[in-house]
Amino acid sequence: MTQEQVAACLGVTAPAVNKWESGASLPDLALLLPLSRLLETDPNTLLGFHGDLTKEEAMLYINEIAQTAKDKGMEETLSLIRKRVREYPSCGTLLYQAATLLRGMAILFPVSEARADAGIPAAG
Repeated sequence: MTQEQVAACLGVTAPAVNKWESGASLPDLALLLPLSRLLETDPNTLLGFHGDLTKEEAMLYINEIAQTAKDKGMEETLSLIRKRVREYPSCGTLLYQAATLLRGMAILFPVSEARADAGIPAAG
């Protein structure tokens, strides 16, 4: 599809499309959904949000999380897990491995410490 065709479909000029493509400017937010439909892609892709990670990429993040757990403890580990899950909420491998790591950490760390670091009040 040419820039002229994109421009005609969206009701903008070809030079405007050229600027978007070159990174000199961005399309108006109101054009995001029509543009994503036209290009047959997800709006998140147009915005540069990350979709799924490869298994290898997910495991790199899991290794980073495990190293953080080893070096910095529960609080920073939970913070990093939250950050990665917000970045890649649809990555099943990352979610599963992070949950598995958390379960292992809960076994290794005393329950009271894990509860305190997770913000869960102690029982009783």
